Amino acid sequence: GWGMASNTPFRLYKSNTHAGGVRVPFVISWPNGLDGARADGLRDQYQYVTDLQPTLLDLARVRRPRERHGRPLVPVDGVSFRPVLADATEVSTHGEQYSECFGNRSFYQDGWKLVSLHAFGAPYDDEEWELYELASDPTETVDLAAERPDLVKELSLAWEEAAWANQVFPLDDGNGLLMFLRRPEEAELREPV
Repeated sequence: GWGMASNTPFRLYKSNTHAGGVRVPFVISWPNGLDGARADGLRDQYQYVTDLQPTLLDLARVRRPRERHGRPLVPVDGVSFRPVLADATEVSTHGEQYSECFGNRSFYQDGWKLVSLHAFGAPYDDEEWELYELASDPTETVDLAAERPDLVKELSLAWEEAAWANQVFPLDDGNGLLMFLRRPEEAELREPV
């Protein structure tokens, strides 16, 4: 049978873009402190999984190569959160982020989160968006979409722009057919190595 892991007190679970599906704790131990200064304590700034590689490279003082075998590497999406680790009062180094999983979508921007719980086979439209102000509602229980349609529209357009830039389309709401198709820009990946 299928098992589902919950992330209480956050809503829903893995494969959803609500906090229960994407929010996880992160623990780091740096016994000597950063640059010799202790910076113990909790942080509540927004960071994303794509920030891990740049942060670890930054902490190790290693530069990421710009090319491999003479070909330029694609830039990473994340940014180092070393400043946040060093000082609890620093602002997040990651101001916005899109996500999508099985048609469930979300877009985070400066404390606001636009999120959808997509029903299989339903149209993708602005009617299914929910809006949360995470500083006052980290568990995503007070939907402000009806009160802020302007922000819903702004963030949904930002989600779509990010989705196009990151090859998220076509959306797959879980029917499984799209996993067998390759995007045209991936044609080179079909070639023998």
